[in-house]
Amino acid sequence: MKSSSRKLHAAINANYHALFLRVALVLSVLDLMQKKSIVAAGILLGLANTSMAQPPSNSTPVVTQSVSFRGWSNCTLISNGIVEAVVVPQIGRIMAFHFVGDPQSDPLYVNPDCVGKTAASASGGGGNWANFGGDKLWPSEQANWPEYIGHTWPPDPAFDGEPQQLADIPNGVTLTTPASVPFGAVAVRTITLRPGEARLYISQVLSRTAPPAPVAGAAALKDGSFAPIGIWSVTQTRADATLFVPLSRSSNFPSGVVTFDSNSNPVDQAGPMPTGWTIRPSMLIGRMDPVNSHKLGTDSRSGWIASMYGDNVVFSEHYKDQPHATFPDRGCRNEVYVGSGSNPYFEFEILGPLNSLNAGQQVSYDVYWQLDRLKKAPKDDTDAAAAIRKIMKQKKAGL
Repeated sequence: MKSSSRKLHAAINANYHALFLRVALVLSVLDLMQKKSIVAAGILLGLANTSMAQPPSNSTPVVTQSVSFRGWSNCTLISNGIVEAVVVPQIGRIMAFHFVGDPQSDPLYVNPDCVGKTAASASGGGGNWANFGGDKLWPSEQANWPEYIGHTWPPDPAFDGEPQQLADIPNGVTLTTPASVPFGAVAVRTITLRPGEARLYISQVLSRTAPPAPVAGAAALKDGSFAPIGIWSVTQTRADATLFVPLSRSSNFPSGVVTFDSNSNPVDQAGPMPTGWTIRPSMLIGRMDPVNSHKLGTDSRSGWIASMYGDNVVFSEHYKDQPHATFPDRGCRNEVYVGSGSNPYFEFEILGPLNSLNAGQQVSYDVYWQLDRLKKAPKDDTDAAAAIRKIMKQKKAGL
């Protein structure tokens, strides 16, 4: 048995032992009260309450374990007794994140047509990209891809499609992409949990390891330089959600929102909002459009984007805004892609600043994910938005 497995079993045994002691204390209190030993009962009740005030999961260490996950082998499970995540190096993605013992709380989308497959097998052997779901990293805005790879779709397989190198570290793992020749870059994600938190930390570093070597026919810039690059965090989530995106009070966009044309270029939103979306005071609220796929972006500086599942599970992604940096797509900090069709999903895209990197230089942009449960079901979208805003104000620390 691996050391991490022994730690997990030890932590579980410790929690059961603590629970047994608490039950014993409560039974002793009841016995003393029947005997009218009120003072002694009060002392024991105080001990029981003190013990119960410290959830056993707060002392559970973070453990990692090699597992198989939905047909993919050599994956890594990371758990702290509160939440757990699964990293799949064969496809370079985080594919699960949920409360321990409650997989229904997982917000991540997993494409049922691609379960257990590689990019080559999922595409029928005719390509090197497939829409697996989960979370990945791209190296820049899509509008800049033609200058490196000659097109806006599909992405460079080094970042999205090819297997990535996984390494164990304390409290988690690292995922390292293959070297991208067109971009001259490598990305490393450090994925960790901490004890006592329902939060997954994702540290992201994009390094220019060599001069870019664009493919033949790529549309290089006129002066011979290369388009700036940056970290683009892409997380596909379940379609049965209500999305909450805070809007900037000082937005550069007339409506606070932009949409995107067929070439992935942002355009001012004019006229009615796309199906499923409404704008409330300082908040964009969305649901799945069952017919038409589309994309929205905001320049929100609030540092978070969230979704709610059922009437109480809230998933949020957090980032630290850099107000003086240059961001993609006319200043967008986050974007949401609505993927309609037979296997619908949402896509949370957290955009890092753009940088012109020389060989040997790197840029970083960290995010973290949070899972919460609302104490009571909201009455409507306005009530839900208020409850989620309250949670977000309490979750700003960490980046």
